[in-house]
Amino acid sequence: MTKYYSSGAIVKSIAGRERGGIFLIVNTIGNYAYLVNGKTRKVECPKKKNFKHLYLLEKNSNLQMDNVTNEDVIKLLNNYKKSIDYK
Repeated sequence: MTKYYSSGAIVKSIAGRERGGIFLIVNTIGNYAYLVNGKTRKVECPKKKNFKHLYLLEKNSNLQMDNVTNEDVIKLLNNYKKSIDYK
């Protein structure tokens, strides 16, 4: 299960306070992903969330994760939400 969740993946939260939110994974450690959305969850302070509380929307976002900024994340997620694939 953990091989599907990697840095750069776009996921939807299916449990917790931020249920229904779309996030970008910036890092994974063990069974946990560190999520950002650029607004409420900044790159400087990502949300730690268990894989079982996430739904994978897209495996690879084609975003360079080395020097990602909050503006990059916001732009990426807004473009994804406008796409046809978003449900």
